[in-house]
Amino acid sequence: MVKSFDNNAKTLQLAMKIIPSGSQTFSKAPHQLPQNNHTPNFVKKAKGAWIWDLDNNKYLDYLMALGPIILGYSDDDVNKKVLKTLNEGTIFSLNHYLEVECAKLLTDVLDNTEMVKFGKTGSDANAAAIRLSRHITKKDIVLTCSYGGWHDWYVGTTSRKSGVPKKITQLTKNFIRNDINSFNNVVNQNKNQVACVILEPFSFDNLNSDISFLKEVREICTRNNIFLIFDEVVSGFRYNLEGASKISGVQPELSTWGKAMANGFPLSCITGKQKYMKEFDNIFFSGTFGGESLSLAACIATIKKIKSKKIIPYLYEYNSKLTKLINKNIKDNKLDKYLCLKTSGPRSIITFNSKNELLNRKRKTIMMQEFIKNNMLYFGINMPSYSHKNMELKFTSLAFEKVFSKISNIYKNKNENKYINGGIIKPIFRQR
Repeated sequence: MVKSFDNNAKTLQLAMKIIPSGSQTFSKAPHQLPQNNHTPNFVKKAKGAWIWDLDNNKYLDYLMALGPIILGYSDDDVNKKVLKTLNEGTIFSLNHYLEVECAKLLTDVLDNTEMVKFGKTGSDANAAAIRLSRHITKKDIVLTCSYGGWHDWYVGTTSRKSGVPKKITQLTKNFIRNDINSFNNVVNQNKNQVACVILEPFSFDNLNSDISFLKEVREICTRNNIFLIFDEVVSGFRYNLEGASKISGVQPELSTWGKAMANGFPLSCITGKQKYMKEFDNIFFSGTFGGESLSLAACIATIKKIKSKKIIPYLYEYNSKLTKLINKNIKDNKLDKYLCLKTSGPRSIITFNSKNELLNRKRKTIMMQEFIKNNMLYFGINMPSYSHKNMELKFTSLAFEKVFSKISNIYKNKNENKYINGGIIKPIFRQR
């Protein structure tokens, strides 16, 4: 049966006229997909681990909306709680009781947490945590080694810094993850000026290396009166329920959270000890939708289900099976020369090995287009949810066997240009 993509194509044509880049989110923009006559640019609905595009073509998903969907799309238990709350209203002229109920649940569940301040996005939370750190330490410079969101403090360090004042770009300094000499050098070069270090606690490197590095960073921060902020927007509620401080034994001054905490509803937060968090009274971080009730309801339902169903151990188990499956296909098809799989607990990522960045993007484009043909929306990032079961794993196995067998021959024969059926995916941030 020949698939139709007419509705996808028509909607994309309109989107490009009325929405910059055709998307509200860069990572979902048309330039992040292999554009051709069978590209599913728009979703109609989603359930469990599956999505349906505008032409009702069905795909298995592993990116899961960039990570927020930890239970599965349109989870019944979350929906039930949200629909009940919807009948009460969404935003009010006074605080809603769920603000207190959700905050109490988070202080009970999360390690190193006595107070909670809500936001709507991970970018909100990170920017607020940095402002609070600057207020308390009376210093300005921020150190980082990981993605931090769209606000000026981070974007000023990237190729998309246009529009960020030069003086702001000079206040954020980068260091190399898991390289303590790199970190120490940046601290020493900015002696007595560093307000905070903000980083994702876990990478796709070795978890033990991550933890060792965090311990060394903690020691240096303590000696230099620097706030340590754990950006747990991605890792939170996925690696464990309590947070990275419980796994690593390293206590940050502040932590930021988002994505999986409400299974796809827009919610983030900053957490920490009361002695730091109460200083929010003396700065400004406030928004009309900070206490929006539906997302708070979703968060409560999500966390309760994560606890009751023991979902986090399940994610580790599923990703372990997925890792074995992918590595077997890499080995069987002799693809290790071109790509590799990096696994970190409940998530993993395929990276391409060539020193030629354009060639890597061509190879990834081909991989993605072949998976789409086999009804998998696959970006090379694996963020499995509780809805990924044995049926999904079997489907994944068959897709990998077909796709990796085909792309192995394409890569080996250097036929990338011949097999790209449209545009090449583009980087969001260009290397400088």
